[in-house]
Amino acid sequence: MFQSNKEYIDFLIQSGVHTFLQETPNNLLKDKENDNKIVENKPNKNLHEINEISDLVNLIAKHNSFRKK
Repeated sequence: MFQSNKEYIDFLIQSGVHTFLQETPNNLLKDKENDNKIVENKPNKNLHEINEISDLVNLIAKHNSFRKK
């Protein structure tokens, strides 16, 4: 573990945090490159044909909205 992470964990423990669910936090921020790969690789589907969240992300990303312009 990097020294800065260790110091941060020590600070959290001294602040009253005593339980950690996992060693590292979730990476909730995705790269735009990964999002573009998802959009480009999926075929177009109708809204009623969607069964997975990745298909829904693809549909939303390819939707022509006036806010994208």
